[in-house]
Amino acid sequence: MVRVALFAAATAVLASWGFAAEAAPGLLGKWRAVRIEKGGERRGMPPGVSLLLEFKRSGEFITRMRVRSKGKVERGIWKVNGKQLVTTVAGKTEKMSYHIDKKTLRLDNEARKTVLLLERR
Repeated sequence: MVRVALFAAATAVLASWGFAAEAAPGLLGKWRAVRIEKGGERRGMPPGVSLLLEFKRSGEFITRMRVRSKGKVERGIWKVNGKQLVTTVAGKTEKMSYHIDKKTLRLDNEARKTVLLLERR
């Protein structure tokens, strides 16, 4: 009985991840950060800093950040709720509004008061 319950829970999680890709197919793929806005101030990415986001059809996303010669990779899950992108990494969930215009992705994180602009790779 426990196996059946675990299988049902795992199936529900996997189904919801697949639904993320169906609900927002425009998010799928790799995106490179080109600009950040904080407190209304626009800035390009700092020298030596790069950020790449990848949204996979499975509902997984990968963040690759490089600061000078040191890199960091984080993996998490994503889903959409209307025009809101919901990401979870290491048990921490963030919600942000998103807008796709041709090859540009805009992520507005009201909690952090930041806007991240990315270009499709």
